[in-house]
Amino acid sequence: GIVVESILKCITCVNCSKSYHVECMKLTGLSPELIRLLEDWWCFSCLTFQYGSDINKSQKSIRHMIREELKSVREDLVTVKEDLVSVTKSVQSNVKKDVKNYADALKSGQKEVLEASSAPALIKNVCQTINVEKMEREKRRKNVVISKVPEASPSLSGEQRKAHDIDYICSDNLGLK
Repeated sequence: GIVVESILKCITCVNCSKSYHVECMKLTGLSPELIRLLEDWWCFSCLTFQYGSDINKSQKSIRHMIREELKSVREDLVTVKEDLVSVTKSVQSNVKKDVKNYADALKSGQKEVLEASSAPALIKNVCQTINVEKMEREKRRKNVVISKVPEASPSLSGEQRKAHDIDYICSDNLGLK
């Protein structure tokens, strides 16, 4: 196992048998009990000597993979940029068409308003409005206003509410049944 010298807080490499301070090896987060549980601790020098060429090969392989992925991402970005330019042009074209259509509609609407606002048309509209008002006034002429009638339940239909009001007025206030 690993030799841990508790007085000096050192750890010993199983490959070269050299002792190193736990703090110097950046193992300060491990308690002496956890360090004792390490069965096969190698120092940085031994690791580098033993696995250095494998690490270099792995680094080269990873760098190659990253370069290929970046190349793919760049190509995708070019495609996205081209799509964005195309969509932007299409939207701008549609906006121009929509603005033109809106302007044409406004012109047409203004023309209709101007035609409708001619003297004969205005006179006709005023006469129609007066006639509607007269008819409404005639309908209300025979109305009777009775105050302090309690509201019927909102869950009742229109006819049921009307019957409730008539029943209240006739039976409760006029004594009619």
